[in-house]
Parts: sequence; C-alpha cells; structure tokens
Amino acid sequence: MNITRMDLPAPGPLEAAHSMRLQDVIRREIERAGGRITFAHYMELALYAPGLGYYSAGLQKFGAGGDFVTAPEISQMFGEMIGLFFVQAWEDRGRPKPFHLAEIGPGRGTLMADMLRAAKLRPEFLAAAEVSLIEASPALRKIQGDILFGTRVRWVSGLEELSGAPLFLVANEFLDALPAHQFVKSSRGWHARMVAKKEDELVFALSEECEPGSFAPASLRGAPEGSIWEIGTEAIAAVRTIA
Repeated sequence: MNITRMDLPAPGPLEAAHSMRLQDVIRREIERAGGRITFAHYMELALYAPGLGYYSAGLQKFGAGGDFVTAPEISQMFGEMIGLFFVQAWEDRGRPKPFHLAEIGPGRGTLMADMLRAAKLRPEFLAAAEVSLIEASPALRKIQGDILFGTRVRWVSGLEELSGAPLFLVANEFLDALPAHQFVKSSRGWHARMVAKKEDELVFALSEECEPGSFAPASLRGAPEGSIWEIGTEAIAAVRTIA
C-alpha cells in the first residue's frame, strides 16, 4: 500500500482540543473499516461529523480574516442582483402564489438577506414567497437566524420537505462542499485514494487493486503517473434530486 503523509491544517489554540476529538473519531472509523477509508468518507467526517465536523460544529470563519470568503460576503450587490433575477423569474412564470424560495448551503444567511432586500421592490413577491433554508448545522442555523431576524423563514433538512408549490432554488458554492472521491494514476492504472493511519498520523494511501480499464473517461486514459482525478458522486446525486 502506497502511503504518503497528509498535511492537515493546524488548528488555532481554541480549536486544538476539538480537532483532536475529530481526529479520534476518524481514527476509530479507519480501524472499524479494516485500516483505511475512502477519501470521500474522510471528507464527510471532517466536514459533517455530528458536533465535530467543520460545518456541523460551526467552526468556519467567514471573511477576509477567516478561512474563506464567498461572493455574498464581499459585496451585497451579488445577492441583490440574484434577488432581482428571481423576482423576474417569478413574474415570467405567472406570479405563482405561494411558491418556495429556497437556498441550499446558505452559509451565514447573507445571500438570502441581500436577495430579500432587493425583492422589496415587489412586495407581492415577498408576500407569496415561503422562504426556506436547507441547512443541517444547528450552529449555522443560529447565525442565519440572527442575520435574517424579522424574516419569516423556516429551516429544513432536505428538498423532500418542500412540496405543494413551485420551487425557486439558489445554491452558491454548495456542490463543491460535498464529499468527493479521488483517484490517483500509477504505473498499473487508477487507484482509489484512501486515508489510513500511521502511528498517530493520518496519511494518504492507495487502494491495492486498480479500477477497471474502462473506469476513467477516454480523455484521462493517457494521464501521466501521479495524476489525480476527482469525481463528486454526491454532487451528481444532489443535482439529480434537484432536477
């Protein structure tokens, strides 16, 4: 089994103990799986393990001084323009009443707040809208509630909870936050990238067996050794559900 060191981001002082608890969960999962787990499973645990994952525990920091920044946090015009787009889309479709105005992966709620501010130009749009945020993290739901204070909004766990009315859906940088599988090209072919542990460290590993020859698309069959190919099966499933 080919093993390489995994460089994990160093947590800040206040997050070090939390990070160690999360790594303990990942190590136990590796042990239960017989010594290694897929990269997608590792990503799922690191991001969404209940109460410990990066998103589920509300550890992320938004903005220039944080871990990342997204377009809604840079300029309110981004969300306002999207809000006006939805008003036009609603009018083009005969002004349905009621309708679901939903966001998947709403972050701090900034995008939805900016959309609704711009949509005030059409009070009847806001009156007909049933605003829903598809969010699993209790920590983020609280932040969203603060940002959207005074707005009639509900939180749901999935699209299946939205029915009985037309759906107008927005999702900004959602699909890239879903767990993805990775594959690495060796001299023998494509191997699934795995995560294992070596002493107390988490390390990357490769599956022993190669994937079938027809596994990769034709455009990748001549890829050099060491190439990494990623496929987001959860993203594909999410798009199918939305469609």
